[in-house]
Amino acid sequence: MLEAAMYESELEEVFVAESERLYGLDRKTLLPYLFRRSFIVRMEGLKIPRVEPEELPAFFMEFWLEDLAVPMQNGRFIYKDVPVPVTTVAGDPLKNIYDNLLHRLGMEKILSGRDPDPLKEWKEARKEVEDWLREAKRKSQKYRNKRVYPFIVKKRLLDTLNGRYGAEVDLPKNLQHFRYREINLKLTAEEICEREIVAFNEKVEDAELVAEAELERYVMGHLEDIEPGLTMIQNQYLLPKGRIDILAKDREGFVVVIELKVEKDTDLLWQKWYYTEEIKKRFRTDQVRFIAILPRNYPELIHPLLEGRTPTTLYTFHPEIRRGKLKRVAFKRIGESPSIATDLPPIPKRVLD
Repeated sequence: MLEAAMYESELEEVFVAESERLYGLDRKTLLPYLFRRSFIVRMEGLKIPRVEPEELPAFFMEFWLEDLAVPMQNGRFIYKDVPVPVTTVAGDPLKNIYDNLLHRLGMEKILSGRDPDPLKEWKEARKEVEDWLREAKRKSQKYRNKRVYPFIVKKRLLDTLNGRYGAEVDLPKNLQHFRYREINLKLTAEEICEREIVAFNEKVEDAELVAEAELERYVMGHLEDIEPGLTMIQNQYLLPKGRIDILAKDREGFVVVIELKVEKDTDLLWQKWYYTEEIKKRFRTDQVRFIAILPRNYPELIHPLLEGRTPTTLYTFHPEIRRGKLKRVAFKRIGESPSIATDLPPIPKRVLD
């Protein structure tokens, strides 16, 4: 144990640095992200683990080491030829590492005027994951009786988590000075879910299985597929009461507010009004348009969206997902307000009806 204690600070730095690489996050956001990720990754079925306060150090450190693919066997791992026990009793290296992480988080909260109690952070993490889980289940109802259902729900949870924190999860890799008995082939939780979804259906074309962040990345790189001449201004454009998914400009010089939806959302009506009015004020122009991209044609939304003074164009998107990845998207124009004069091909009458 004394030998292991010699490497305590070194191990902490190794774990934190590898986590920054693996998740693409900085140290300030790492621990709140990991708290939430631990509840999602260690779910049994679709049940969030219930962890007593005294069990949190062991729960967290075991999850963290597993997610980093640290090679553990017989309750320990080998670092620089020294066995390190995977235990969190007071004085153990892993317990001290856990306490150090909480201390840093507490100091950051104090400096920002927030409650430094780590138990409160754990409770907030669990509450947020519970909210995400309810929403993920609601969005996945059509698959409820399918074997793939828990994987679709879990993938939605991970997409929500990674989107919230801006994480881009990479593959784990072998860490220096750790003793690996075999090649590290550990899959991330994201990959496991994706493989199960692919096994369910090699090619998926369900728009409601696309994460909004994934659709946003695709649209930013394919604005010309939506309308020739569209150019990017900024994504996630911040306003006092919301964020515009994509702000662009068309070839006539109009500022274009683009909102993306992966499910029916009646807030879109308010977003159209508020976002376009705010952009008119900020850019000091009335030349503002609105584009909405939807997973399907919702008649109860289409007609209200096309009303009003702001020129509006509506599209549905039709994705092709292979092996869990969004490969391509086709966009179909389903409606436009009469005030728009374009040289785009006319919309079939049956679509408008």
